[in-house]
Amino acid sequence: MDRRQFLKLSGFITVSTIGASLAACGGSVGANVAPAGTFGFPQGIASGDPRADSVVLWTRVTSRTVTGDMPLRVQLSATQDFSQPLVDQPLTATAQFGNTVRHKVQGLQPYQHYYYRFIAGSDVSPVGRTKTAPLAGMAGEPSQVRFAYINCQSWTANHWEAMNLAAAEDDLDFIVNLGDYIYELTIPSGRTEAAHGPLTLPNGGTFLIPGTTTQVPYAVTLNDYRYLYQTYRSDPRLMNLHALFPMISVWDDHEFSDDCWLDHETYDEAQTAEPQRRCDATQAWFEYMPVDMDDVQYDPAASGFQNISIYRDFSFGSLVDLVITDQRLFREAHPIPPAAVPPPTNFLAKGSRYLMEKSVLDSYDAQLTTQNGRPPSVLGVSQTAWLKQKLSTSTAAWKIWGSEVTFLKINVPLPDPANPGSNTEYVVYGDSWEGYPGSKKDITTYIGANNISNVVSISGDIHAFLAGVVMDDPDAPNPRPVMTDFVSAGISSSSFYSSLLSLFLPVAPALAPLVVQQQPNGTTKNIWDTSVQAYNPEIAHADCDSIGYVSVTVTKDQFAAVFNKVNPVVTQGVLPSPILNSRTQLTLNSGSFSIGVTPLSS
Repeated sequence: MDRRQFLKLSGFITVSTIGASLAACGGSVGANVAPAGTFGFPQGIASGDPRADSVVLWTRVTSRTVTGDMPLRVQLSATQDFSQPLVDQPLTATAQFGNTVRHKVQGLQPYQHYYYRFIAGSDVSPVGRTKTAPLAGMAGEPSQVRFAYINCQSWTANHWEAMNLAAAEDDLDFIVNLGDYIYELTIPSGRTEAAHGPLTLPNGGTFLIPGTTTQVPYAVTLNDYRYLYQTYRSDPRLMNLHALFPMISVWDDHEFSDDCWLDHETYDEAQTAEPQRRCDATQAWFEYMPVDMDDVQYDPAASGFQNISIYRDFSFGSLVDLVITDQRLFREAHPIPPAAVPPPTNFLAKGSRYLMEKSVLDSYDAQLTTQNGRPPSVLGVSQTAWLKQKLSTSTAAWKIWGSEVTFLKINVPLPDPANPGSNTEYVVYGDSWEGYPGSKKDITTYIGANNISNVVSISGDIHAFLAGVVMDDPDAPNPRPVMTDFVSAGISSSSFYSSLLSLFLPVAPALAPLVVQQQPNGTTKNIWDTSVQAYNPEIAHADCDSIGYVSVTVTKDQFAAVFNKVNPVVTQGVLPSPILNSRTQLTLNSGSFSIGVTPLSS
């Protein structure tokens, strides 16, 4: 018995095939079962990683009277009344993994809705709806694929009403979660809705923001991370979103530690390696995400923190091949070490990750490239090779890349103190691909050299709506466009513009003329979006003071994204009215790099 078989048999993940599970397990739950109210499903149910013939089903079961491992069943049906279940399979929710289960159902029909539920004793979970992917060449293959993507859903900022808007788009085929599903930092980061109370970690640690007296609490242990997932998943809007659509998930930094790389935190200049904390964060993520272990290779007993591989790909008929990459676990240190610049005066880490002189960044990146024989990497060697192979061999009309962080260049000119009257180019957001110029160029030049068409990145992390073109080599005399990037604002996390005002300007007042404009009546006007587009003409649309999500319609001839912007919380504890601020449609025709921007009626 190998480890994968053992894990499946121990209940960590199980698999059934349509028809075989019924024959093997018999019918429905018998009469001699625990009375109603013995068990509960406090985080609801979920499905994920949809393929043409399979999907993964998830739940967590709890009890106030039963401890340890808990028996339950999963049922799947083509109809909502479960009159003829296709699957009726016994499972065990093991205490070792927080009484969560992931069950993969195989042998499904392509592009079909199915319904599922879990039963523990006499207690029945809510009913979930899921959907398989279309199969290329199938009879009745759909002429479009519809999905939404979300990220950065901080519990301690704004509100989650955008999830209700996404849920109302009933024809979505699936949802992509690009990371920051939870935030390991539990300090309030802005005004919040009344539904989200304070977070109190079971264990937790704290760090001091340099130059302040503010202690920031953060998750440290497996119990801490589990507590966050349990709390986040208790929100009825998130539970409903999971119940309606299968989700394809990847992590970003906050599932472990802000701006992390490998197993290193970046709260201070030491950037300490924390392998056990990384492993605990990984286990909690796997416990609460409906992911397919046949693709997500995870061995909790393995030594070392790189005990999981979550990059994987999906096909949705002949229209879309979707690649999902992991840009944290194999990411190397940011090229500019913290010790190379004056100590940061706040959490911003100015000069080493944000507001970096481009020439200094390029110099460090080049030095490390010479020293190591390759540039500092975002994906790592193996994942980079995998990505190139997937992109170059795809025959789908559109190659969509789920990239946690943006590819877009967001640089600005700031006065050079050493040369009055002249400017120096600064990289504003160095935790993105732009902060790893050699690694970024390796990918973009490969796409261009191999003439891979219709490559679209869907990304997040920066808390802004952005759309633009990515060049093969932005420093070349005549750079060539090779892909596009459509960036979603966070579901709730405070906007990038608010970070500019509260974090960037105090340590870089020279930014002010690019950020705010004084008005005759004494107020200030946001001019950052205009400034960004003026200096970075590749950006077709910028709205950096935003929260919301993106919904997408893909046809053979067009990729169309709608940026759904919602209003923030203005008064503590009070939802804004209306919730929806605006909708903006971004369109890209096949074979083109020209992005159309059309405001839609709210």
